[in-house]
Amino acid sequence: MYLTCPDEYVIEVLSAMYGKTDERYCHDGQEICDCEADRNATLAIVQSKCNKMQRCRFVPDSNLFGDPCEGYRKYLHLTFKCIGIPGIISKYVCENKTLELDCPNGKLKIVKAFFGRSAKPYCLDETKDTSSTTCENSEATYLMQNMYVFY
Repeated sequence: MYLTCPDEYVIEVLSAMYGKTDERYCHDGQEICDCEADRNATLAIVQSKCNKMQRCRFVPDSNLFGDPCEGYRKYLHLTFKCIGIPGIISKYVCENKTLELDCPNGKLKIVKAFFGRSAKPYCLDETKDTSSTTCENSEATYLMQNMYVFY
């Protein structure tokens, strides 16, 4: 499953159900089982994986949620919304330069990072033709979220 929100918004999971309660979904000829994993536990699992993230990807299966109806194909039904982040700050720094981030409460959460070139006019180099160069490192957000630098 892949959840995504636009820039400067993050995921808030509202409800989640894993099991088989409606024959319209994942129907494979079996009779309806009408079973589901504990809703509170399912919601807590999905919220821990996705809340406050811009993007979230995971595989919904019995290893993650338990098997409420063995032998039946199950599905995950969830609802979420994208919420704006108050106080989100956006900064740019060119390659091989230093960016200093300062947070009043001493906590920093990186929501999105981009490393590469885009159509925006940042870090221009007049000695090179970059008019048609667009590239990015798709792992930039993950790398920045998992980087620990203490001074």
